[in-house]
Amino acid sequence: MFIVQFVIFIVCFVPLSLIIHELGHIVGARLNKATNIKLTIGTGRIIFQKSCYYIKIVVRLILFIGISTASHRTVRFSHNEKFFIALLGPVFSLLFALLLCLLYIFYINYDSLQLAYLFNLWLFIINMIPFRVGQKQSDGYTMYRMIKKNTKSNR
Repeated sequence: MFIVQFVIFIVCFVPLSLIIHELGHIVGARLNKATNIKLTIGTGRIIFQKSCYYIKIVVRLILFIGISTASHRTVRFSHNEKFFIALLGPVFSLLFALLLCLLYIFYINYDSLQLAYLFNLWLFIINMIPFRVGQKQSDGYTMYRMIKKNTKSNR
């Protein structure tokens, strides 16, 4: 039975969790009046794309590897706005983790739900840690850079 629930976790909850994390960045960008937001799911050849309002969704062939959001507008985002956009991804992960935890504790005692809330908690924590690997950087690293730039500009 655990194998079935683990497959449900991998196939359903992991992609959903990553999309909810990116949705946090999208909400942050829209609250800061971004006019061009691109959500890319997967890697490889494009198999689907759709634009809706200010958001372009691109789905690539290999779905489970990589998901990202990029946002732009004519006026550059301030350091505080970039900080806010970076912060909302982990915050959405944390809120989703809390929701899943409550569901697990009070309503549905499934292993896949427990894995899902722990995974979202892990997403929150790992994204708050400032690190960079090559050109990829965590949300925490983006926030750290914005704080550092704000302190330099305030001197």
